Amino acid sequence: MIWLNLKELERRLANGEVTERTGFQYLLTLMIFFSIAQLLPDDSPFPEYWWDFADFLLGLVIMIFGISSTFKINSKGGKKDYLKRYLSLSFVISLRLAIFLFLVYLIYKIIMFVIPGDLYLLLDGIASENIFQLLLSTGISLLYYFLLIQSFERVNMKHSLEAGEFNAA
Repeated sequence: MIWLNLKELERRLANGEVTERTGFQYLLTLMIFFSIAQLLPDDSPFPEYWWDFADFLLGLVIMIFGISSTFKINSKGGKKDYLKRYLSLSFVISLRLAIFLFLVYLIYKIIMFVIPGDLYLLLDGIASENIFQLLLSTGISLLYYFLLIQSFERVNMKHSLEAGEFNAA
């Protein structure tokens, strides 16, 4: 894996010398860096730091597991186009998940607007608790990687069927 020599990396890419495994290493490293960057200090008060750190660790573990799983699934099939598959599937799944979450949030806000004041305060208090936020963040990450892994399995299965790798027994 080349870290700083852009010309050498460009040469290797142009000559087809960068393997799928190297591409996987670049993607995983980049995603780890993005996760670490989220941990940098912001305007959170100190007591919140431990919740932020727990969210970071859970997100990092889920991300490493999810990306590694997609790479292993891709390696069992055609062993090609991993980054193209990852980026394109990830985009579509992310967009669909964002739309779904927006609709859920919209329904939540409508319900919160309609319900009585005491119940509103109770539900709003629960929704703003640190543990709820942590569980929500973890759940969304798990759902995203579950959908991505399932999609990779479907693509891999279709590729294997088209290549005639499965024989009827």
